[in-house]
Amino acid sequence: MAQADFNENTFARLINIAGRQRMLSQRVGFLSVVLNARHTGGPTDRLPTTDHQLDMLKAAADDFETGFKILCEGDKDLGLPHWECAEVAAILNGRNGLKGHAVIDRFVSETRHTIATLEAGKTRRPNELEDFSTFVLTDTLAVLQKIVGALEADFQAITATRDEQRTLEIDRVRTAVQDIQRASKISRMIALNAKISATRAGSHGTEFRALTDEIKKISDDITQSSEDIIRFLNIA
Repeated sequence: MAQADFNENTFARLINIAGRQRMLSQRVGFLSVVLNARHTGGPTDRLPTTDHQLDMLKAAADDFETGFKILCEGDKDLGLPHWECAEVAAILNGRNGLKGHAVIDRFVSETRHTIATLEAGKTRRPNELEDFSTFVLTDTLAVLQKIVGALEADFQAITATRDEQRTLEIDRVRTAVQDIQRASKISRMIALNAKISATRAGSHGTEFRALTDEIKKISDDITQSSEDIIRFLNIA
């Protein structure tokens, strides 16, 4: 799908995926803390089982990586092409100081490390876990928020451009219809004058008079259709 083919639905889906990344990153941070607390005997009596939460952590990690890949590359099977957003590229490549790819890579790496550690029946050191939680709530969320903002800004810019283009096209159509209306009015006047002349010609103008009636009918139909188009344009 070309850039020009992006519509509101496509943008909404991409923005939704980008927004979901924020939620998933926070879920990963929360579950990492909870699961490590279970292994160290933390107060978790009211929480689901460790296996269930570990599955939730794995699912959140998988969903995050899948969503991020879609944002970077698109997904043809889902009908979601890659949107070449210059600002997103700047965020990910570090041209604005965020170094987004490095942040996301660290987030994914640490998440996978946490999962592997828990699956081995071990826990991460408290200072490591605290550092990771802080990293999620600051650097990771900052990058993801910037990506969402960049996509929303692109959507607004594209929408504004399309609205301007649509207004110009409507104005051109309205001008063309008005030209047609003027031509139709002139045709009606010519048909009327021709009918008068045909009437004066008596029996010799019978066929010509029928022709002028048909021309007037066609002219009236054109006028009516053009008025319908003007009303539609005014509503649109």
